[in-house]
Amino acid sequence: MPPCCSCGTRGRCQNCSCVKNGRSCSNCQPNRLGKCENQEAVPRASESCPTPLAAETADEESPAALDSLLNDPTRSNPDSSYDLPPFIPLNRPNFHWSESVDGLTFTDLVNKAYQEVVHWRHNIFSVPSGKAGTAFVSELSRLFRGYGESSALEAIALRADMILAPLLLQRPHSKARAKDHIRCLERRLMLWNEGNISELLLEGKIIQQKLTSPSRSKKDSLAKAFGKLMKRGKVKAAMRLLSSSEASILSVHDKVSTTNIEGTRTVLDELKAKHPLRNEVNPDAVLSEPERDFHPVVFECIDAESIWKAALRTNGGAGPSGADASFWKRICTSFQLASDDLCASLALVAKKIATTYVDPNGLGSFTAAD
Repeated sequence: MPPCCSCGTRGRCQNCSCVKNGRSCSNCQPNRLGKCENQEAVPRASESCPTPLAAETADEESPAALDSLLNDPTRSNPDSSYDLPPFIPLNRPNFHWSESVDGLTFTDLVNKAYQEVVHWRHNIFSVPSGKAGTAFVSELSRLFRGYGESSALEAIALRADMILAPLLLQRPHSKARAKDHIRCLERRLMLWNEGNISELLLEGKIIQQKLTSPSRSKKDSLAKAFGKLMKRGKVKAAMRLLSSSEASILSVHDKVSTTNIEGTRTVLDELKAKHPLRNEVNPDAVLSEPERDFHPVVFECIDAESIWKAALRTNGGAGPSGADASFWKRICTSFQLASDDLCASLALVAKKIATTYVDPNGLGSFTAAD
C-alpha cells in the first residue's frame, strides 16, 4: 500500500494532502512513529483485527483444541511500540486434512510439533530422486501455494512447511543408504497425509535421542575450521559448516560452568547477558526523506524463473527447518514439473508478503529466530 502523504519522520501531518482533503491519514510514516496528529483513534491491530481462531470461540465444536491454540505463545503478536497497519486476518482453518483429522486438530498438532522440531539436531538426508522425492516437493509446493493464495490452509501453511523436512527426512541411522531413505520417506508421507503428526514426531524424537555426540578430536577440528572461517569474514561458510556437521547443539536450558558469583547459569542466561538492552527508536536514526512510493506492480516480475535463479545463487546454513541452501537448490531445480510448481508457489508467497499487509500470526515461523 503506497503512503497516503509524503510527511517524513520529523513531520506531524498538520498540513499534508490528507489534511487539505479533509481525511485522516491512513498510511504515513509519522503514524508509525506515533507522531501523526491527523489520525483517528484506532485500537491496536491485535484488537481491531482479531485472529480467525479467536473469533471461533462462539461456534467451535472443539473448545479444548481451540484453547490449546489460543494459549500457544507463538501465535501472539510481537511486542511493538507502534500500531501495526490494518491487515486482513488469517482465514479460518475450515479444511479436512484427512477423513479423521479436521483443520483445527491438524493446526494444533502442527503447532505442538513445531515447538519441538526446531530444537532438533541437524539429521536430514537429501531429498531422493523418483516418486517419493517428487511427492515431497509437491507437498511443499501445495502448502506454500495455500498461503500465497490465502486458502483455508493459510493459517498453518508456513509452519507446516517448516516442520515437513525435519519430520519426513530424518535420517534413520548413520549407515542408512539411499534405498533406506526412499522407504522411510514413502512411509512417512503416508502418515503425513493421514494427519498422524504424533507418530512422526515420536519417531523423530527417538532418532534424535540415538544420535551420538562427536568425539573430542572432531569437536576440536570443527572448532578450528569454524574459527578460521569467521576470522576471514566468511560467516555464511562458517554457518554452513556447522549446519552440515554433527556438532552437538546446546539446549537453552543446559547449565554452563561459570566463575560468576551467582553460581551456575544456563545457556539462556549467558545469551541474555550478551544481548544489548532494547531501546526506543531514535528518530534521528531514521531517514527523514519521504517514503518512496512502491506500487504493487513493481513486484509483478517475481515469477517461477526468478525464484529458480535466486535458489541457484543462495548460500548459507539451515534455519529452524533444517533446510540449508543446498537443500533449496535441489528441490527448486531437480524435480522437473514439481520443482517448477514449487518455484511458482514461492513466487506467490513472495508477492503476497511484498504487496499486502499480512496477518503477523501467519508469519510466526517465517520470521522466527529460533
